[in-house]
Amino acid sequence: MINVGLGVSGYLTPGKTVTNLGVNWGAWAIGGWPGLMIGVGYTVLDGTGMFDRPTYFTPYSPPNIAVPDALKVSTPIRNSVPVIYPYPIIYP
Repeated sequence: MINVGLGVSGYLTPGKTVTNLGVNWGAWAIGGWPGLMIGVGYTVLDGTGMFDRPTYFTPYSPPNIAVPDALKVSTPIRNSVPVIYPYPIIYP
């Protein structure tokens, strides 16, 4: 009856209310210690938010991993082709 009350008051969504009722009725139908373990286990896990999903969707993901860029600029150690000037270089 608690799930029905929470569903009617708007605290739980209709899907969540139906799921909770189904699990609790199934646990009651099994009965005994197994049923009690299923009912209490589900209620505790549900109360801690184990089955909750985020209700928002964002395409942004924070940059926690730096993805290397494909650009690579390397500086040559020495010229592989000698440069020959037609005139001598004159420094003032």
